[in-house]
Amino acid sequence: KNSRAWRAKLSVKGKLVHVGLFEDEREAAIAWDKKALEVRGHKTRLNFPHLAGSVLPIELKSRRIRKRL
Repeated sequence: KNSRAWRAKLSVKGKLVHVGLFEDEREAAIAWDKKALEVRGHKTRLNFPHLAGSVLPIELKSRRIRKRL
Protein backbone atom coordinates (compact mmCIF):
# COMPACT_ATOMS: atom_id res chain seq x y z
CA LYS A 1 0.00 0.00 0.00
CA ASN A 2 1.38 3.38 -0.99
CA SER A 3 -0.16 6.81 -0.32
CA ARG A 4 -3.58 5.32 0.39
CA ALA A 5 -3.40 3.39 -2.88
CA TRP A 6 -2.81 -0.28 -3.58
CA ARG A 7 -0.03 -1.01 -6.08
CA ALA A 8 -0.35 -4.03 -8.36
CA LYS A 9 2.83 -5.32 -9.98
CA LEU A 10 4.20 -8.70 -11.01
CA SER A 11 7.50 -10.18 -12.02
CA VAL A 12 7.92 -11.37 -15.61
CA LYS A 13 11.25 -12.93 -16.58
CA GLY A 14 12.99 -11.14 -13.71
CA LYS A 15 11.53 -7.71 -14.50
CA LEU A 16 8.77 -5.94 -12.57
CA VAL A 17 5.69 -5.06 -14.59
CA HIS A 18 3.62 -2.22 -13.13
CA VAL A 19 -0.10 -2.97 -13.42
CA GLY A 20 -1.45 0.15 -11.73
CA LEU A 21 -2.41 1.94 -8.53
CA PHE A 22 -5.87 1.31 -7.12
CA GLU A 23 -7.95 2.79 -4.32
CA ASP A 24 -9.27 -0.63 -3.33
CA GLU A 25 -7.26 -3.73 -2.37
CA ARG A 26 -9.71 -6.01 -4.18
CA GLU A 27 -9.45 -4.03 -7.44
CA ALA A 28 -5.65 -4.25 -7.26
CA ALA A 29 -5.83 -8.02 -6.77
CA ILE A 30 -8.25 -8.45 -9.69
CA ALA A 31 -6.05 -6.27 -11.91
CA TRP A 32 -3.06 -8.42 -10.92
CA ASP A 33 -5.03 -11.55 -11.87
CA LYS A 34 -6.00 -10.02 -15.21
CA LYS A 35 -2.40 -9.12 -16.07
CA ALA A 36 -1.03 -12.45 -14.80
CA LEU A 37 -3.45 -14.34 -17.04
CA GLU A 38 -2.44 -12.16 -19.99
CA VAL A 39 1.31 -12.55 -19.43
CA ARG A 40 1.70 -15.98 -17.81
CA GLY A 41 -1.29 -17.87 -19.16
CA HIS A 42 -4.06 -19.90 -17.53
CA LYS A 43 -1.74 -22.01 -15.33
CA THR A 44 -0.71 -19.10 -13.10
CA ARG A 45 -1.85 -18.87 -9.49
CA LEU A 46 -4.56 -16.28 -9.00
CA ASN A 47 -5.92 -14.29 -6.08
CA PHE A 48 -9.47 -15.07 -7.19
CA PRO A 49 -9.39 -18.35 -9.16
CA HIS A 50 -13.19 -18.57 -9.08
CA LEU A 51 -13.31 -15.38 -11.19
CA ALA A 52 -10.83 -16.64 -13.80
CA GLY A 53 -13.49 -16.88 -16.50
CA SER A 54 -14.81 -13.39 -15.84
CA VAL A 55 -11.60 -11.50 -14.94
CA LEU A 56 -10.56 -10.62 -18.47
CA PRO A 57 -13.68 -8.65 -19.49
CA ILE A 58 -13.60 -6.54 -16.30
CA GLU A 59 -12.47 -2.96 -16.86
CA LEU A 60 -10.88 -1.49 -13.75
CA LYS A 61 -10.27 2.14 -12.92
CA SER A 62 -6.61 2.68 -12.12
CA ARG A 63 -5.76 5.87 -10.27
CA ARG A 64 -2.45 7.38 -11.18
CA ILE A 65 -0.70 8.92 -8.18
CA ARG A 66 2.51 10.27 -9.69
CA LYS A 67 3.61 10.96 -13.23
CA ARG A 68 6.28 8.58 -14.49
CA LEU A 69 9.39 10.25 -15.80
